[in-house]
Amino acid sequence: RPPPQQKGREKAAACAGGLTVVSVCDGKGTLLGILLRAGLRIRRYLSVEIDAGCNRVCRNLYGGGWEGLEASALRFFCDARELTVSKLRALDCWPVHLLVGTTPCEDLSRCNSKAEGLRGAHSRLFVDFARFSQALSEENDRVPLAILAENVVPTDPDDLIEMETVLRLPSLTSEAAVFEAARRARLIFANVRFQGVPAGADTAWRKHHN
Repeated sequence: RPPPQQKGREKAAACAGGLTVVSVCDGKGTLLGILLRAGLRIRRYLSVEIDAGCNRVCRNLYGGGWEGLEASALRFFCDARELTVSKLRALDCWPVHLLVGTTPCEDLSRCNSKAEGLRGAHSRLFVDFARFSQALSEENDRVPLAILAENVVPTDPDDLIEMETVLRLPSLTSEAAVFEAARRARLIFANVRFQGVPAGADTAWRKHHN
């Protein structure tokens, strides 16, 4: 049975005529495709992505003709560092039901011998996302906000502690091969209840979601 807060999200989305989704570091809009294929109705989808090529692909894929996607649903915003609550209002992407962040991992990954951690220019976007999520949670017209973030398991354990601290959510370590053709550990942060928490999830994550 869905918890009361989750029921509140569903009711708010239904009253709004569909979900309003903000996807930070959206890439080519894969998240939108997943939501549509899951049968969800999307009122607004804000793709926050600085790469113009990715914007073109997203627009070509989802610019119109999808069942469940409002004709004017797709919006774009370039620089995640400049995203504010007032700009969401100006874009008519308000209130938000789902906020997702898949920020860059190159300064956190073990594959980068010169990784600077969360102090790196790109991976610092995770901290920016976390702070924005808190501001949005407080100013979302009392509409419950679902938050989902994903990133690589950082090389420095102190970075993981900071990630959990700034986002105010425990992390789940998952195998990327569940979602993609790669074997690597990934971190998932979420404030929504999962139907089934994996048996291998750490105690803090299981306590938070059960």
